[in-house]
Amino acid sequence: MHFTAYPTILDFNGPVGVSFIRQAQIRYTMGMGDGQFSVSAENPETSGFEGSRDTVPDLTARYKWAGSGGGFEVAGLARSLKTDDASATGDDATFGYGVMAAGRLNVTSETSLMAGVVLGDGVGRYLYSSYSNNDSTASRTGIGEAYITSDGDLETIEAYGFNVAASHKWTPKFTTSVAYGFLEGDQDETLFPNSFQTLESAYFSNFYQVADPVTVGVELSYANKELANGESADNTRLQLAAQFSF
Repeated sequence: MHFTAYPTILDFNGPVGVSFIRQAQIRYTMGMGDGQFSVSAENPETSGFEGSRDTVPDLTARYKWAGSGGGFEVAGLARSLKTDDASATGDDATFGYGVMAAGRLNVTSETSLMAGVVLGDGVGRYLYSSYSNNDSTASRTGIGEAYITSDGDLETIEAYGFNVAASHKWTPKFTTSVAYGFLEGDQDETLFPNSFQTLESAYFSNFYQVADPVTVGVELSYANKELANGESADNTRLQLAAQFSF
């Protein structure tokens, strides 16, 4: 998860195009200069093709720095993808990777700008909203990590996403945030016509601290999805929330 560029909005999962995942891991973190460097071995859980077989953990590395003027972080991912499905008569294993960069700029003590990008080949579920059902046919949904080709090879899928956001504190009790996210997967439309090609979401969020432990929020959001076959749909949502801190 790239916390450096993760916007404050009511939607818990955040905009599409961010790195958002929680899973079991073994991690080592150490100080490096004014920042932190970490490496981890994480639970592998592939999706998007039949007979997925996880034999080794996903490996990640990250460097993060933060100061009064903002912060940044960069990270990398390496993973092994395999299948036991009988249709994989060729190469039943492949390599996946992903890279991430995110930054935050505190323009003033009240205003912050942030942006992040994630891309990779076989990066799959490390990109929020890219999860796919385990199907290499026209019934496939989502993006996923890979698919089994007609030649029987396991082929990774390229995907990328990005998000931008801004936050401004009008008063000590009232804050406004705007955010936008985009996600795209490079899939063959003739093979997966019902799988989505792009997702995007935008948010206009407002928070007001009614009392010391209570904050209320109102958010207007917009989302659009386009399938590989060209069909698309969108929605607009109004969301209300209240938070009691204790």
